[in-house]
Amino acid sequence: TGTILFRSSTYRGCFPVNSAHDLKAPFQQGGVLLWPNEHAVAEFLRLNRLSFEECKTEILGSPLCEWRMLAIREVTQLARSFMRLETDAGSLPTGNGLIVGGHQPELFHPGVWIKNFVMNYLGRKHDLLPLNLVVDNDVPKSATLGIPKPAQYDALHSLVKLPFDHHSSEAPYEDWVLHDRELFHNLPHQAKKLVGDWKEHPLLFEFWNEAQKQLEEDARPGVAFAKSRRIFERK
Repeated sequence: TGTILFRSSTYRGCFPVNSAHDLKAPFQQGGVLLWPNEHAVAEFLRLNRLSFEECKTEILGSPLCEWRMLAIREVTQLARSFMRLETDAGSLPTGNGLIVGGHQPELFHPGVWIKNFVMNYLGRKHDLLPLNLVVDNDVPKSATLGIPKPAQYDALHSLVKLPFDHHSSEAPYEDWVLHDRELFHNLPHQAKKLVGDWKEHPLLFEFWNEAQKQLEEDARPGVAFAKSRRIFERK
């Protein structure tokens, strides 16, 4: 549980930001846990917009709603610059506000990645621009990729951790520069030994090729992963 302290000329006090719920991730293949439901999300968005419209708080003489619109414009420009997207590209999504999610720029599992697709759906439906916040000021947990072991060798939930760099410092993602390019380059070859019997063709190999291209422009793995992931989302 948690609380958020919000003080202004209109609202005072502590407001809970989450509460206990009996939520469990589904075990079945392709299962999805979605909470709150889609109808509740629409109501939350309506109340959020209303709270900003009615808020009387001012910062340096300007109402909070103006600061909010300024932040939206600036973060949109920064996001497009990060991905090198033209500001007048007709294919780019637009919206009256933002719907924001985020995660560290690591090799996260599909249960985290699906948030981006949900944000895109909700953004289009509610006239909001979906934004994925790259949390690159966090410290990487490891420089390995976990791949499930073949069922005949071990339990379904066991992983083989393949290293793709030597990273043992406390530097955050934004300062982590790749140390071992050969190790990074060889990861797909090591992975093929583990996934050769899979019926599905992993996305890993195409993704890794793109990540290596991105590393030629920026030697930080976090940046390479974030940009590569976005490129695949747009395909």
